[in-house]
Amino acid sequence: MFLHHLIHKISNSNSNIFNLNESFDPTIDYGGIDYIQNDLVLYIAFLALTFFGIIFGFLGNMLTILAIIFNKELNAPNYWIIVNLSIADLHISSLINSFNAIGVLAGEDFFLNRKPLCTIIGFLCLIFCGSSLLNIALLALNRYIKICHDHLYSKIFSKKKTMFLCILPWLGGIALGTPNLSGWGGYDYDKKVLSCMTDRTQSQEFGFFYIFCYVLTPCICIFVCYLKIFFFVSKYSGKIGCNSHKKQIQLAKSLFASFITYFFCWMPFGFIYIIDHSDMLHPAAMVITTAFAHINSSVNAFYYAYFSSTLRRGFYKFIVSVLPYNFNLVNSSKNSHTSHARN
Repeated sequence: MFLHHLIHKISNSNSNIFNLNESFDPTIDYGGIDYIQNDLVLYIAFLALTFFGIIFGFLGNMLTILAIIFNKELNAPNYWIIVNLSIADLHISSLINSFNAIGVLAGEDFFLNRKPLCTIIGFLCLIFCGSSLLNIALLALNRYIKICHDHLYSKIFSKKKTMFLCILPWLGGIALGTPNLSGWGGYDYDKKVLSCMTDRTQSQEFGFFYIFCYVLTPCICIFVCYLKIFFFVSKYSGKIGCNSHKKQIQLAKSLFASFITYFFCWMPFGFIYIIDHSDMLHPAAMVITTAFAHINSSVNAFYYAYFSSTLRRGFYKFIVSVLPYNFNLVNSSKNSHTSHARN
């Protein structure tokens, strides 16, 4: 009750951080080329981040999925969960971001006679976003069990059990999106972000449910898992000499970096989502936080390549395997020539 009262006071105060926004004019056609010229810098920045997310999210997530599927070295339960996460992130970065761009450029008129489409987009957005964080939580648990309780790992993350566990984040995402279809909240064209999403003005209670159950609580669990891994590695660092164990720690670092990015990308959105229940904050608050929230789904492949030598090698093998034969031949010839020169 105290927290609800505090947030209610914040959302109704004349904050110096954000300019108050006038009520929406029903005679204005929101979105579209003419409309965004009124705040061109803001929406150009939003579109730039959105197109960045579409391009790099598609390439990075597709590379991750295909590299793991076609590499026998990566045929392990922990990598299956990474594929599961990448599938969710691929849909956010490519599908949802594409419709966000359409919403800005085509405007509200595009969705006036396509209300079911707008609802589907908002529903899918919640499914994919919920599944993404729950997959990150599942990966944190996987790394915690593997590094800190290795004797239990094969029992908890056997092949069959991991396949079942990979279904749970999707069920959780569906459970997150369904209440809006049954009247607790809703989906609509957001006149600030100019995109189809969950209607934050319809039910503040759903906003609390979404942010605290599907963002804050999983983030706390993930943080605890990685904190325990950190203490374990610090305590037994001198005894961890096995090369395979070091690879597990490398992977844990990449996944922790992914989580940190998720946290800092999504927490501002969650805060604004709750306090802007009355739609009084300046559009920039929602536009910027929404753009950064979705950007999170486009950067994980970079962390995998940077921190994990196993995944980096998997990426390289897959890229080389799909290059034209003549290019591979020239490349191997150059490597051979360099090797002979060094000898």
